[in-house]
Amino acid sequence: MEKFVPDLVYDAAGAVEGRLASITAKALMQGKKVAVVNVEKAVISKPIDAVVKWLQPWYGIHSWINPRRYSPRKYMTPEGYFRTSVRNMLPVDKRKGRDAYSRLRVYTGFPSELSTFSVQKPEEVIWKGKEGNSTTLLELGLYYGRVKRKEVRS
Repeated sequence: MEKFVPDLVYDAAGAVEGRLASITAKALMQGKKVAVVNVEKAVISKPIDAVVKWLQPWYGIHSWINPRRYSPRKYMTPEGYFRTSVRNMLPVDKRKGRDAYSRLRVYTGFPSELSTFSVQKPEEVIWKGKEGNSTTLLELGLYYGRVKRKEVRS
C-alpha cells in the first residue's frame, strides 16, 4: 500500500467545522488529496446544549431487530463527525464522489509524518464569535462518551 502524500493540509484549530468541511469537500472534488489536522479543536457555532438538542432525534433512531447492523451509524469522535460532515457534502452515490472521499484523511492532533508539509488555515473559516457560544468537537465527543479523557492530547 502506498503512503498517503497530501496536496493540501488544513489546520482545524479554531476553525468553524462546517465552513472547513465545505472547503475540504470542494478541494476533494477538484482531485486533490487533503489532510485535516487538529480536528478535535474545530468549532461548532452553538453551545453544547443546543448541539445535543439538535442531534438528539438522530441519536435516538435505532433498529429493534439488530441495532448494530440496521441502525444508522453515529460517529461521535471528532474525526468521525468531521468525516461525516465532509461526506454529506460530496456526491457519494456517484463514482467521482466516492473517489473524492477516499482522498480525505482526518487526524486528531498533528502527526509527525505531516510535519514537512505546509499547513493552511483559510481566513474565512476562523471562528470570530464569543467563547461561550461555541462547542469544540472534542467537547462533543466527551459529552457522548466516545472520547475518553485519557485519550485527550494537548
